[in-house]
Amino acid sequence: MIPLLFGVRFRQRLIPQLPALLSCFLLGALAVYLYRPERLAGLQALRQVLPEAFTFLGMEGSPHLAAHAGGMLYGFLLPLFVVFRSASSARELVARPLSDGRAAMDLASPHGRGAVLLTLCLLVLLETIFLALAALLGQVLSALVFFPGADAAPLLRQGLGYALVILPFPALASLMSLRAASPRSAWRGSAAVLTVFLLFSMFARLPGWTRSLRFLTPLTLYQGALLSSGAGGWSAALWALPLAAFFLLLALLSFSRREL
Repeated sequence: MIPLLFGVRFRQRLIPQLPALLSCFLLGALAVYLYRPERLAGLQALRQVLPEAFTFLGMEGSPHLAAHAGGMLYGFLLPLFVVFRSASSARELVARPLSDGRAAMDLASPHGRGAVLLTLCLLVLLETIFLALAALLGQVLSALVFFPGADAAPLLRQGLGYALVILPFPALASLMSLRAASPRSAWRGSAAVLTVFLLFSMFARLPGWTRSLRFLTPLTLYQGALLSSGAGGWSAALWALPLAAFFLLLALLSFSRREL
């Protein structure tokens, strides 16, 4: 990694990130707020009318605050943000510099190609992790406001576990952006593939043959019930790390052979 390049790009990307971070923060706060008795009763009534839809979205409900908030967030809403934000970050940090010549300027420094690309890819990963942490912060602060005395540890375990599970998404988006013909095609390709992974995880919740789709997406490495209860779930979440590292390795190999 190149600290100077990391710092420059990080500062450039800080302001553009704020709307997405604020949105995720509010989603986290809303997920906890909807656990209030008057809101929870309405959700339960709607769930009885549309049980398949709630199962598909991962919002199956729970008598526990952390499991309820996790279902509201990590089943569909936050993954959707992760999909499009990962694609956007990879486009702006990887595909666009390759297209407009900034990457060639970075490579004019004494640092090697691998160090330049690794720095940019780490920024893509970091921006995606920030989404999960913003949602987690929203949950914790909302729990302190609406449920004083509530145990925040289950929320923290769920949020940190989910932050691990989503790492393959920005890593794969970086790889696809590197190989794309243009920034626009980079975004479209990354968003399409990551959306397929999200849909696989959603269809895998339904009964029948679609349950086998859980083996085709890293999102099923997230085991919220085990994480929130403290009974485990970390071993599955940690499998996302070598998968993300594999995508980054492919990106490094591809970049080393690319002509700029």
